[in-house]
Amino acid sequence: INTSKKITNLIMRNDSIYASTSSGIYFTTDYGNQWIHFNNYNFQREVKNLDFLGNDLIIASNTGVYKVDSQAWYSSSAGIYGITPKSLDYTGNSDLFYCTSTGIFKSTNQGIDWFDLDLTRFWGECTFIFNANNYFIQSSDRLFYLSTDFGNNWINTGSFIVHNTCLAFSKD
Repeated sequence: INTSKKITNLIMRNDSIYASTSSGIYFTTDYGNQWIHFNNYNFQREVKNLDFLGNDLIIASNTGVYKVDSQAWYSSSAGIYGITPKSLDYTGNSDLFYCTSTGIFKSTNQGIDWFDLDLTRFWGECTFIFNANNYFIQSSDRLFYLSTDFGNNWINTGSFIVHNTCLAFSKD
């Protein structure tokens, strides 16, 4: 990858590594020796995050969410507004979560339609992780929220951060 490109996310699938960058998606099949534009990349926008949805990539960019197959790019942003993407996560049970600067959006139909989750609670820099039907979100209000029913209801689990916002965390 050209060193002038900012890498925003890396994921591995089978024997390939995919990178979202400030000017598109690249992939490598030889552990980074050679990087190739994905899908003859003509979508010259910053890709903030990506994940796989079946065999297709789903990406978050400053202009919305897109599905990408081997042939074309398809907009999947119906219902999303005020977007500055932070993360995009596919839970494996057909739920997609899209964290933005204005809140969190959820799709239950593989990104065709989106609805917002209590934007008064989830706003700004947020991070999402999941394990089975347990979803965990850290929001910029310095609080952590847990859902044990696929994101339908949330409980505040408290905060351990006093003065700063956590920008990322992960699961083991």
